[in-house]
Amino acid sequence: MTTFLPVPATVDAEAEITVEDSVAGFDVGNWPTALTVFVVAVVIALIAKRLVQNVVKRHNEVLSRLMGRTTAALIVTVGLVSALSNLGIQVGVLIGALGVTGFAIAFAMQDTLSNMIAGIILQLRRPFTYDDKVSLNGYEGTVTDINLRSVEMKLLSGEMALIPSAEVLQNPIENWTRRPNRRFSVDVGVAYDTDVARAATLLAEAMGRVDGVLVDPAPVVDFAGFGGSSIDFTVYGWFESRHPYFDLRVAAADEIKRTLDDADIEIPFPITTLMNPDGSALAAATARRTG
Repeated sequence: MTTFLPVPATVDAEAEITVEDSVAGFDVGNWPTALTVFVVAVVIALIAKRLVQNVVKRHNEVLSRLMGRTTAALIVTVGLVSALSNLGIQVGVLIGALGVTGFAIAFAMQDTLSNMIAGIILQLRRPFTYDDKVSLNGYEGTVTDINLRSVEMKLLSGEMALIPSAEVLQNPIENWTRRPNRRFSVDVGVAYDTDVARAATLLAEAMGRVDGVLVDPAPVVDFAGFGGSSIDFTVYGWFESRHPYFDLRVAAADEIKRTLDDADIEIPFPITTLMNPDGSALAAATARRTG
C-alpha cells in the first residue's frame, strides 16, 4: 500500500512574497534624509558623468557619451535604492514581489533591449560619428546624436529623424565623410557631328576648372554610349568629403555648359523619327533637352 505524505501548508505561505511585505516598514518621517541622499547621488552622477566623458573622449568621442551616461545612470540608481531604504522600503523584497510583473515588462521591452545592445555595438565599432554625412536605412543626412536606443539625424530635407539602433545595424551603412575624398558625376550628351576626342578633352578641362574639384585624382570622362539623339558622356570629379555636394554638381553643370557653348558644341534635343506608310521618314524634334 502506497502512502502519500501531505505537503506542509507553510511552504507556500513562506514562499509567497507580497508588495505589502516590502513596504511594511515604510516611515514617511525619514523623507528629509531620503531626499538628501537622492539629491547627493544626482549631483555625484553629474560630476562623474563629466569626468568620465572628459577622460574617454581623448580616445573615442562616441564611447565617452555612452560611458558617461551609463555611469550617471548607475549612480542615480544606487542613490534611489538608498533613498528608498531610508524610507523603510525593502527594495530586494519589492523586486521579488514584482518578479512576474518584471518578466512581463522585460518581454514587452525586448525591442528596446535589442536596440540598446545594437547601440552599444554601434558605439564600439564606430561606423560613423557625430557630424558625419551618412545614408542609414534609406535616410540621408548628418548624424547629430548617437545613444543607446537610436541614432538621431538631420536629414538633407531639414527634418530630424530618430532611427532605432537595431535597424541601423541590420541595414547597409553608407558613410560619405569617413574617407577624405568623394566622387561625383555629371551626365551630358553632344550632337552626333561632334569630334568625340575633342569633346572628351573639353569636358575634362571644364570639370578641372570647377572650384572644389581636386587636381589629384584628376577628372575623368567616360564614354557612356550612343544615345537616341546624342553621343553620351559621364564626367567624373573628386572633391573633399566635407565640401557641399549639391553646390559642386551645379557648378560643374554650369561650367560644362559654358565650355560646350564656347566651343560651338551642341547639346541636342531628342529626335523622334516617324515613318510614313510609303517608307519615307519625318523628323520631329521634341521639346525636352538631354544632358
